[in-house]
Amino acid sequence: MEFNKPLIGAIVGPTVAGGMELVLWYDIRIMAEDAYFGIYYRRLGIPLLDRVTVRLSRLIGQRKALEIVMTGRKVTVQDAHNIKS
Repeated sequence: MEFNKPLIGAIVGPTVAGGMELVLWYDIRIMAEDAYFGIYYRRLGIPLLDRVTVRLSRLIGQRKALEIVMTGRKVTVQDAHNIKS
């Protein structure tokens, strides 16, 4: 899917599972201070069937994406800012 205009997303609260999939489509992400990301599939023993890992790797690099996916850790606003800085 490709869009002709930039997508801007406001993120408030937890963004996990399908919400994480949607967030990765945005060109610009604006997060509330208490918002967080997470890919908890592995934590729950569910296989990854969507394209979250592909898009995430393209955005932040394979090493950081694998760390987030394999550990299933919560990524806070500060963590997200530090990843891309």
